[in-house]
Amino acid sequence: MGAADIRLRMATQDDAQTVASIITTVSEGVIEYLLGDLFPGMTPEKILEMILIRGSGNLNLSNVLLVDVGGELAGLLFAYDAKEQTVSGMMEGFLGEARVKPMRPLLEAKVEKALWINTLWVNESFRGKGLSKLLMDVAGDLARERGLTSIALHCWADNERARRFYERCAFECRDVIPTADALLVRHSDAGELWVKALSEKNGVKA
Repeated sequence: MGAADIRLRMATQDDAQTVASIITTVSEGVIEYLLGDLFPGMTPEKILEMILIRGSGNLNLSNVLLVDVGGELAGLLFAYDAKEQTVSGMMEGFLGEARVKPMRPLLEAKVEKALWINTLWVNESFRGKGLSKLLMDVAGDLARERGLTSIALHCWADNERARRFYERCAFECRDVIPTADALLVRHSDAGELWVKALSEKNGVKA
């Protein structure tokens, strides 16, 4: 895989179904919990696809960067200013307080002047080739361009592979992020807040 084979692009409406599927899978239960059984005959993934196409708060395709390698989708970065980590009145009205309240610590988790990584994904066929590090570097560049000074994200405490990767990327675990009881069956140790302070690059302070 050479640099000439790699193409970075913003997601479009044509990518919405694929993006929704990836976000749902990587969330490991969060999307199913929030969007499950909202509308008869519609899966949480399909509802998320519709929300992404319409664009609602941080759930917007303009926040999704895709990586193609040789014409095949190889990676995804879904990130935005952490100040957008909030539960709007519209979202609460749509989902209902009963769903939102247990997930509020995650939905409103934020770090001042940080880029929040909602989802970072690499196609299994391209893992072990440096794409995760590439996407993290891109996230750092995006943060600096926006005048932000750190990168932050949520990680399930039982995801040892992801935790080791974040440690290698100079992230630090800063706090615990509680989760809904329904998700504790799958993630008994709940979630964690990981933060990376950005250093200077090319002589310019982040």
